[in-house]
Amino acid sequence: MDIYKGVDNLQKGIDKAKGSFKLSVLMQKRLKQLQRSDIETQQPDSKDLMENVLNEIEAGKIELVPEEVYRQSIREAVSRSEKEKEKEEERERKKTAKEDK
Repeated sequence: MDIYKGVDNLQKGIDKAKGSFKLSVLMQKRLKQLQRSDIETQQPDSKDLMENVLNEIEAGKIELVPEEVYRQSIREAVSRSEKEKEKEEERERKKTAKEDK
């Protein structure tokens, strides 16, 4: 990436995140997620994770939200996942019971 494009992308990120500090925090959190693979993502367009994160911010795919909102969304996602798992287990039990008859 040439230096002028990099500066332009950085400025767009600052504008989108509503400040350089918020951009820094958002980038750090997203990089941590990607490194830990906490949240499934599509294959990055770029091999440079920081560039990819900045592109996600510019595209409006991610934004900084209050911690409690983030935690609530994680709890809801886990709850949905557990319910889906329970439904799948119930379908398997019914299928097994039907085969045993």
